[in-house]
Amino acid sequence: MGEQIQSSAGEFFADYQERVRRHYKRFLIFYKKSGVQNDYIIANSEHMIQFIGAAGYMQRSCAYAGNGDLDSAIADMNLAIQDIPDVANSHILRGSMYGEKGEFDKAIADFEKALQLEPDRAEVYYERSLAYLGKGNFDLAFADCAKALTLNLSDTDRLQAYLIRGFLYGRNGEFDKAVSDFNSARQIKVPDVGNNRSINVEADYHDDVRECLKYASMTAETGKILAKYADSLRDNPNDPAIYKRRGFDFLGKDFFDQAIDDYTRAIQLTPDDPDAYNSRGTAYSQKKQYDKAISDFNEAVRLKPDGYINYASRALLYRELRKNDLAKRDLEKVLELNPDDITLSSAKKILNEISREEPSKKWEEGCSWPLLRR
Repeated sequence: MGEQIQSSAGEFFADYQERVRRHYKRFLIFYKKSGVQNDYIIANSEHMIQFIGAAGYMQRSCAYAGNGDLDSAIADMNLAIQDIPDVANSHILRGSMYGEKGEFDKAIADFEKALQLEPDRAEVYYERSLAYLGKGNFDLAFADCAKALTLNLSDTDRLQAYLIRGFLYGRNGEFDKAVSDFNSARQIKVPDVGNNRSINVEADYHDDVRECLKYASMTAETGKILAKYADSLRDNPNDPAIYKRRGFDFLGKDFFDQAIDDYTRAIQLTPDDPDAYNSRGTAYSQKKQYDKAISDFNEAVRLKPDGYINYASRALLYRELRKNDLAKRDLEKVLELNPDDITLSSAKKILNEISREEPSKKWEEGCSWPLLRR
């Protein structure tokens, strides 16, 4: 139980190569500008290089990178570094280009050179953490990412650093810490990226944050529920009441698949339990698996024909499906069985709504003017 969501989260947090791909996709966006601008820089670069040398190679290198021509970008950055070797920015940029190409050892070498030149450059630790992640060196990636977050990162790099560290926490099963980092990322506003109007970078970042947060939050909450019942199930592995209580907790957190699994196990242990069918029907209904939900509510009614809650559950689903005649029949049965005050009030309210809708529906069905029909 819980294995499905654990497995789903495990697969998500195992795909570290996708984390690296997302980062470098965004890296190129910041150099994309527009194809026209980059083409202009490349076309006029020879004159620029004559006057400013290494800086000209760097500028053309970034233009090539923006156009996706990483081999030419690296070749120009090589010339810039050959001309002036001890410029940290050159090594940082070339390291990122190597990272985009998947040449992580070369990327790490460039980042290490940059740190020799400027030991407190926060973004270098972050960039190197990505290269370590690309190699599968998770401990080194975590250490660099944590170091970067103690330094003066830009908002964009800080957001990504929280994402990477949270991802690494998730890989280690430390989901509460992962949630904390993803929530920190969610608070950061992504700055404008200039001329890249065709690419909604902020939406991309925040979609990423939401996806990470979803998996980490679900797994953290699932872990708490599993831990809560672990001792009881170890001592009483065939107690249906424990599965029903745990199913109730899963249902309350909207973990419908896990709730269904637990209620199914309870039904296997006690096939004549109407409450388990009713609860599983509710979970199926939330997943919009309406045929299965109706089947479970029907079985709950069959097993306990004097249980008003079973009719009430089925009535709510019929109402949602716009099957008002069937909903009305079940609600009238609820009133007949003398429910508690809350259920009584709700049943009367829904019956009144159905009654108000019926005259309008009958008028529409009898109307000979099609344009007046909905």
